Amino acid sequence: MTLKNTFFIVLYLYLLGFAGLLFFRYDVIRVIIFLEMSLSATSLGFALASIIHNDFLSQLFALIIIPLSAAESAFGLSLTILLFRFTGVIYMHLPVQIKS
Repeated sequence: MTLKNTFFIVLYLYLLGFAGLLFFRYDVIRVIIFLEMSLSATSLGFALASIIHNDFLSQLFALIIIPLSAAESAFGLSLTILLFRFTGVIYMHLPVQIKS
């Protein structure tokens, strides 16, 4: 597999994640999954750019994106649990009124 083919795979994964965000924007779990997919594709793209250009800075960006995407997933899942506790459903299209 050449680097050009790998860039097409990265582009395909990123566009698939972006399309998933557009089509399933009301389902919280799918939004988190597709956002994670696009962030992973971005990290893989930075790693490939690092190989091609022999640059350490792209590797650093890739290493920064990975914990950020993990934190985003953890935060999103905790908000999903809170949404389910207060409303009983996990879809975002319902109006949510939380009274303290």
